[in-house]
Amino acid sequence: MDGLVTLRKLRAKGHKMPVIMCSSLTQRGAKVTIEALACGASDYVGKPTGQVDRQAATKALSLELIPKIQALTSPQKSFQVLAPRLPLTASFAPPPKAQPINSVPVALAIGVSTGGPAALDILLPAFPENFPLPILIVQHMPELFTKLFAERLNGRCPMRVQEAAEGMPVLAGSIYIAKATGI
Repeated sequence: MDGLVTLRKLRAKGHKMPVIMCSSLTQRGAKVTIEALACGASDYVGKPTGQVDRQAATKALSLELIPKIQALTSPQKSFQVLAPRLPLTASFAPPPKAQPINSVPVALAIGVSTGGPAALDILLPAFPENFPLPILIVQHMPELFTKLFAERLNGRCPMRVQEAAEGMPVLAGSIYIAKATGI
């Protein structure tokens, strides 16, 4: 069983623990990385290459892997990553009363980060081909991945899925993944 099969089986059995994929195949821009994220991986690291010896490779892997483990396992760090401008002791006012909507929506917007690929992999195929609005998605994802992610979803969804480009017309019945820039 490889890592993807193991991950799928864990998620199918309802296990929710964070998973960081580590493989020579999980490199920036790799299709297998998109697949791992869509299957529920929390993050990924690539096995270090081009190191002079095993000790150097272990150090390089540690430098990338340990902060990701800490971010996924520390509630305080996770909260700070999600809301860096809010002190941990922030008090929140109750939300204002809902106001009636006086206009017709022109688009459905979705913003996601960790866990987003797996959630979108379930959610987006459920939309019918004739959905009356464009769907605009911002997925916190490194450059090179958004195009591969859009291509993967396009093969799974009744609606057309594509990476958005500047000046592109936004049409009902289509899904647009925002292009990552400099993450």
